[in-house]
Amino acid sequence: MCRRQTPSPTTKHAPCWPYYYAWWDPSNFGQTLFQPDPAYNSDDVSTMQRHVQEAQSAGIDAFVMSRYGNGDRTDTNLAHLLDIAQKTGFRATINFETPHFWNKPTVAIMVSTFNEWMESTQIEPSVQYGDLYLQITRQNADTYRAANQPSS
Repeated sequence: MCRRQTPSPTTKHAPCWPYYYAWWDPSNFGQTLFQPDPAYNSDDVSTMQRHVQEAQSAGIDAFVMSRYGNGDRTDTNLAHLLDIAQKTGFRATINFETPHFWNKPTVAIMVSTFNEWMESTQIEPSVQYGDLYLQITRQNADTYRAANQPSS
């Protein structure tokens, strides 16, 4: 559950970024324990717009969307979500589903932002920490890439 606080100079709310799955259609809702009313198709842009509006009204800041790669419906739907986000002031980011790329477990380095100072999610060099966050990000990225190289 995301609990939104009113930001003040001394308090900041924690960002609320749930995963958003854009591969649903009426045929696969029958396999779930709970179903939306009505069942929808994730490829429908108006459905995505409604979801973003509902998320914003619930205090959600952004969606993290899984992407399976070029040519997959998640690729097309990500483009739609990014367009909607840009037009509405919402945010979106990507979770690359690595098993679909390299048949490896999903492991990702999630960087909220490079320079979101109001929410304290920046990795840009700061007065307090210099470039420490950039160095840590680089170390983790190098480690991740080394462990997840595609097999030849």
